[in-house]
Amino acid sequence: MKFIYKITVQSLLFFLFLFFETSFPQVLHEAEGFASYYADDFHGRRTSNGEIYDMHKLTAAHPYLPFNTWLKVTNVANGKTVTVRINDRGPFARNRIIDMSFAAGKILGMLGPGSIYVHLEIVNPPIESNDDKSNVSIPELESDEIYLRFRSKPIERSTVGTISNYGLYNSEMQRVNASGFVIQLASYSDLRSAKLFLEQTDDIPSNELFIQYADNGKYRIVVGLFRSRDEAERRKSQIQNHHPGCFVLTLR
Repeated sequence: MKFIYKITVQSLLFFLFLFFETSFPQVLHEAEGFASYYADDFHGRRTSNGEIYDMHKLTAAHPYLPFNTWLKVTNVANGKTVTVRINDRGPFARNRIIDMSFAAGKILGMLGPGSIYVHLEIVNPPIESNDDKSNVSIPELESDEIYLRFRSKPIERSTVGTISNYGLYNSEMQRVNASGFVIQLASYSDLRSAKLFLEQTDDIPSNELFIQYADNGKYRIVVGLFRSRDEAERRKSQIQNHHPGCFVLTLR
């Protein structure tokens, strides 16, 4: 009887192991996606962990990582890196995975484009930091307790389209002859990053999104098309919470 009971318990534990092993996502320490940075008017406000946000310090907001988690953030386009500490919650736009402080965004070279494609990696706290909270008590978590989850819909690496002439292109990479006004969301020096941004911008209908290949060699992601500046400004007011730093441009 004891022998049968032992086998039954072992079988139950085995099936429970299989259930939990297959029911939960793999634990990851790295992720990729788009980053944005705080607007200037957040300076001096209280963050989710009770600190006062200082735009000149290397901090960031993440949806769920524990406060005081340190991340190495790499700008995939130019290779620049910065290490930041999580002290806030956000971003709340579905096509962003992290919000950076102004200082961190400046180091990564994102003040111009407004958002960039980044690689995130959890790291140990730096020995020295310009952040006066660097000596806070870091949560003592096992390495697999701090993790980054990729989106349920993984980011697909785009193949570069065929934009060979200056002008405006829709999301299908078809050239569009248009005039009037648009709202610039971001600007990139390579088409691959521009297309990735376009694909991950799911808060704006695809028929409103365009890529403008400018004569300075930049690929601008813009929203349009608008016949008047007033119309463009009204649309801008509807989307600027998810796209801080966006602005109206005249098509030429």
